[in-house]
Order: sequence, then structure tokens, then C-alpha cells
Amino acid sequence: MPETDYLIAIDQGTTSVKAHAYSPTGGIYLSAQRFISTYRPQPDFAEQNPEEIFNAVCEVVRELLARAPGTCAGISLSCAMHGIMVIDEGGKPLTNLLIWSDTRSKMEARALRGSEEGALIFYETGTPIHPMSPLCKIKWLRQHGFNSTKGLKWASFKDFFLWRVTGVFVLDHSLASASGLFNRDTRNWSSRALSWCGARPDELPGLVPARHVLKTGNNPAWGIPSGLPVVVGASDGCLAQLGSGAMQPGTLTISLGTSLAVRVVNPGGSFSSDSKLFHYVLDEKHTISGAASNNGTAVIDWWNAQQGSNQSLDDFVQSAQQAPAGCEGLIFRPYVYGERAPFYDPDLRPSFLGLRHHSVVNQQRALLEGICFVVRHLLETVEEEMGKARTIHVSGGAVRSSEWMQWLCHVLDRPLEIDASPDASACGAAMLGWNALGIAADFKTSARTTCYPEAGHFDYVAHYDRFITAPRD
Repeated sequence: MPETDYLIAIDQGTTSVKAHAYSPTGGIYLSAQRFISTYRPQPDFAEQNPEEIFNAVCEVVRELLARAPGTCAGISLSCAMHGIMVIDEGGKPLTNLLIWSDTRSKMEARALRGSEEGALIFYETGTPIHPMSPLCKIKWLRQHGFNSTKGLKWASFKDFFLWRVTGVFVLDHSLASASGLFNRDTRNWSSRALSWCGARPDELPGLVPARHVLKTGNNPAWGIPSGLPVVVGASDGCLAQLGSGAMQPGTLTISLGTSLAVRVVNPGGSFSSDSKLFHYVLDEKHTISGAASNNGTAVIDWWNAQQGSNQSLDDFVQSAQQAPAGCEGLIFRPYVYGERAPFYDPDLRPSFLGLRHHSVVNQQRALLEGICFVVRHLLETVEEEMGKARTIHVSGGAVRSSEWMQWLCHVLDRPLEIDASPDASACGAAMLGWNALGIAADFKTSARTTCYPEAGHFDYVAHYDRFITAPRD
């Protein structure tokens, strides 16, 4: 294979679709990105137009095919979790995509979470009961207009995309395991979960391993060559673990982007019935366990909307740097979009503790420190069940700010390995994709910088304790 041959790794995230042309050694020739709109027509609703996402994927693929050197070996997919929509028997969308942050099914989730049936479903699927789960969203949709529609299908964006470009309606075990509908032991749809939400197996895609390979069909409108291999791929969270080089027990990852998550490889894949963590399948050998929050850099977007501003991450951090560590006693609880772990409470709301005559910059720094406190809380939750981490890797869009990463290091009081590239999910998709295509890809270890707590740094312990112990309502 010529040195210039490449594989396109697609990362379908919350705010954008990104694509990178990867060499077999992990080098990136070119990248492309298209931003995606999120619509909130009612409180608790969060939707995206699947056609907009589909067109964005086709655009970034066409751009790389036109610009990258050499021959494209194939496409590999990383996709966001917890999205669900209704499509007809021909694959046409009947609804928008209800994305992970959509919490309209909170009543259904609350009723199931407190029941014996909910405990049994969680133990079978490894997906915590929460309105983010497609399990609960399907229940809501069944109760709001899709209870008798014939020929409908339930789809995430990935299986919708695959059906359209390959003619095959399938979903990988990894993304399925985050749906609340997947039996981790049988590697099939859970009859118990389907019975509760009212879905049938024939309404869902077939299940395949993450390394399953399909071929693109012939449609000139897409601008994608016919017969191009498409590796089904996995969920963005599990692939971030792979792309961060954190596949050994004891190596923990923090992904800090629009949302945030703390993850670690769970060698046996086992967990207790009262676990507060998610437990998602990557492949036959690896289960990824962890805890996730709804409130990552999306909180900055919320602040901008409240203030009528449009500050970038860099500008926001630069402004916050003008405030002292600890923000003169001000604490922010950043539950803008409710919360997942460890509370699983969609009704939590953001609040300042101790707000008096604090300046805007103090409020901004309190917001960033509050997100760091959430990371620490999730880290402690994961380590309580999975054991103390030996090494911690950090990836995601937030790593672009070295100053914020230093604050995170102080809050955690732990050394952190900061990935040079924020796109760990895409890197994981590329690694998995080359492997699926039978290419002995030898990815070089991602460049990292080590961040250490500084001697004499501000003691955040008291502020973190206030953050944890304050009432959540």
C-alpha cells in the first residue's frame, strides 16, 4: 500500500461533524468540519435534523476525497450516543433526531428508575435509567403519536446513515449498548427492555460487531465512490478510550467537550446492582465503565446565551483568568441541563452559591471551576467502584486551553496527561477502521504533555466540599 493511502475517520458529535484523513501510522493529512444546529422547540426538547447531519457527513467526506493525497482505503464511524428517531420502512425520517440532551421522557425515566423492573433492565443492559436513554425516549414517542404506526423503525443517526449509503440496516454492539435496549450477555436486543418501551425486534436494526465492514452503494448525489468500504465503528465514548491509548486497567480518561465523561476499562465487564456507572461494550473483549455529566463546555454556550455574548473558549478562559482562584468564595453548580451521574436527576438547575457583589470575571471563573468540581465528583464515583487510577488522560475540546487544564489539575490534585489532539474519538475510529480492513496499522503514541499540581497552589478542598454538600435544589 502506498504511503499516502488514507482512511477517513468520521466523528459525528453534538456540535459538529468532523472528519480526518488518517495514515496507517496515525498521521493526519487533512481535516474537515461542519457545524450542526440543535433545536429546542420546547423545554426539555433537544433535536437535530438528520438530513442536515447526513449532508454534513457527505460534505466532509467529499472534501477529504478531493483534497487528500493518494487513495482512500475506506471510512470508519464514531457517533454520538443516546440519539433516537423514527424512520419509515423506506428509511425516510419521520421525526428529528432526539439527541442525548433531550430529557422529554423524564417522567417515564423517573417511574422506571424507582422500580424493580428498572433495576433488572439496568443490570441486563448496563445503561443507567435516565431520560437520555433511547429506552425512555421510545416509551415517550410511543405515547405521543407513534403507538400504532405500521412499518416504522427506531434508529440512531448511525444506522440511518448506514442504511442510506449501504442499503443495510445495522448497528454496532457498542452504540447499541448505550441505548438501554441491548442485552450485554446475549449481544442481542433485550426482550425485557423492548417489552417495557413497546418496541419490537423487527423495528430495530440488526446487530453487528464494531469491525463489521459494509460497502457504499451508487448514488452520485452523495459524491462518495460506489464500493468504498465502510467500517461500522463504535460509540464516540468507547472510541475515545481507544484513541487515548487507555485500554489498560488503571488508565482512566477524562473527556471534556460539550458534555464530559470519566471512563476506564472494566476487564471483567461486571458491576454491582447498585452501580452508579454506565457499562458499555466496545467489542468482544472490552467493556468501558464510567460516569458522564451533561454539563461540559455546553455550560459556556449557555452563559454566552444568557449574557448575549459569543466568547470562544479561549476568550472565556482569558477573561476568567482575571479573577483569583476560588473566585472570592463564589461557587457555581453547573447543572444547566440537569445531570446524569451520580444523581440521574434531569430537573437539577444551575446556581451560584455565595453570590453577592462578585464581578463578571469572578462568575466566569466560578463557572469553569464548577465544571472542574463536577469532573472530580465523577472521578471519585468511578474510582470508588473501579479502583484508584494509576494514570489519567484528558482529551476533548477543553484541552485547547492549557490554563483551564492547569486549574483542573489543581482541583483533582493529580498529575494529568493532556492529549495533544482533542479528537480522541476520531483517532479511535481510525485505529479500529484500519484493523477491520486488515491493515497492520501502527499508530504512534499520541503526543501528550504532563500537567502537575503546582507547589503552593490554591487549596480547593474547602470549596469542593461546599460544592458537594450544598443542597442540589
